[in-house]
Parts: sequence; structure tokens; C-alpha cells
Amino acid sequence: MRPSFFEKNIRKILIVENKDTYFRIKNGIYGKEYDCVIYGEGWKIIRAFSLAEETGIMETDTIEYFGDIDPEGFAIYYELKTQYASYSIRLKMEFYEKILEAVRGSERKPGKIRGKIQNRAREVLPSALQEFDTETAGFLQRMMLKDLCYIPQEALILVGEAEVENTTRRIRSNGVT
Repeated sequence: MRPSFFEKNIRKILIVENKDTYFRIKNGIYGKEYDCVIYGEGWKIIRAFSLAEETGIMETDTIEYFGDIDPEGFAIYYELKTQYASYSIRLKMEFYEKILEAVRGSERKPGKIRGKIQNRAREVLPSALQEFDTETAGFLQRMMLKDLCYIPQEALILVGEAEVENTTRRIRSNGVT
């Protein structure tokens, strides 16, 4: 939590599924827009979020969720949003869009899902993807359920670092240092 967290009436909060991404976002450029970044620790966020009121998080706060692009990541989001429906919880669309844009424009292929996709994750996936446009939601469902592929959320950091690196190269090539 930033010191300003308790001074504002409406705060921006980001919940991140995995630890490595949490630290990179919290301490990097992506975390600057948030008053609070929470490490969700996968499914544990479902139980832990019950402490939201005790920590000062209110139903009026803007809460965004960012997890892996896989059935489990979206199932965690769906359960969190469903169980805490009085809170305004949405996907951090900008992060997902950055990753998907990079993957679509790259020769790198998503990883293969190891193990079985849990039935619950399979069932809730269409509902969890409702914030995406129809074409992207369809692409994601095919990628995850038919092709059995996933993209870890850590890809955001690689995309972000590549953007910074490309911008630095462009600036240097134009003679600016």
C-alpha cells in the first residue's frame, strides 16, 4: 500500500496472481498507477479477500485482477468476482491486450498446458472472458481449450522490457542519448 492509500476516497487496487510478477509490477512502471498492489497467491486470494474490509479496501474502490492466460487464471478471477460481487472487480485488460498483441505479432508460441484442465475452470471460462471482445474471447477459448496452450502473466514483463528496449534503440538511432 502506498502512503496515499488511506488519504483517498476511491483507490486503484491491482491483484496479481503470481509472486514474481507481483514484485516486478509493484516495484516497476506498471505499479505506479496503483494505490495498492496485492499478491493474490493463486487460489488463496479467494479466502484472503474476505479481509478486504479490515485492510481498508472498500466496495467503492476500483479493483483490477491480472493472472495467467490459462483456464485456472481466469477461473480464479471468476470466483473472486462472483464471491465478492459487491466489489467492483475487473480484469486488467491493458495487460492482457499487451501480451496478446505481442504473441500475435511474434513467432514465439504459447506454452502447452500441463496436466488436466479442471472441469470448473472449463465451465466458467466463457463467463470469465466476457470482458474481452467476441473475437478475442473466441481466440482465447480455442487457444486454451482446443490447442491446450497458455501464456504466463510473466510475459507482461518481457513485453514491457522489450517496449523499453525498442524505444531506447529508436531514440539512440535518432541521435538522442
